[in-house]
Amino acid sequence: MKPDFAKGNGLIPAIVQDVESKQVLMLAYVNEEAYQKMLETKQTCFYSRSRKQLWHKGETSGHFQHIVGMYLDCDNDTFLIIVRQDGAACHTGSYSCFFKTIMPYDLADLNDRLYDVLEDQEIHLSKVEEDLKKKADAHDEAALEDLYFDLIAKLKAEGVDLRDFEAKMKAKYPLKGQVKKIFYE
Repeated sequence: MKPDFAKGNGLIPAIVQDVESKQVLMLAYVNEEAYQKMLETKQTCFYSRSRKQLWHKGETSGHFQHIVGMYLDCDNDTFLIIVRQDGAACHTGSYSCFFKTIMPYDLADLNDRLYDVLEDQEIHLSKVEEDLKKKADAHDEAALEDLYFDLIAKLKAEGVDLRDFEAKMKAKYPLKGQVKKIFYE
């Protein structure tokens, strides 16, 4: 399995993704020299089309990308590089280069939103349990939405670290198919 550098006039696009958050950090281009450098150093290296030279990500900023996995697509002409990111991926200082919203994906961070809402609230366990009992038998969508929120609130009231709990649940119930192979090896 060898990258097909000929298709793109010597350059292959590379999608860089964070191993923990699964957030896409950036898109860059790789030539054969950059590819060999990545295999040697286990850090991302790209070809800068504007400067027309090799670019070792983090060399000047200190924001290195440590490669934990690298994949080719079915046509051998696009890389997916999974990394542990030091600092920001974007030259603007943003963690990801993809921060300009055109069409938001509203449910992407649902649990984070609930955690943020609950963070500053004083939660009374008895009230939450009472609400849970009422809503558990309800069959309408609004009650079920409230039930989900109340379950998260109960976990917080019990002293559970919500982000730790979510990580344990993701490990216990991983994604299916090829995605599982990529991220849970």
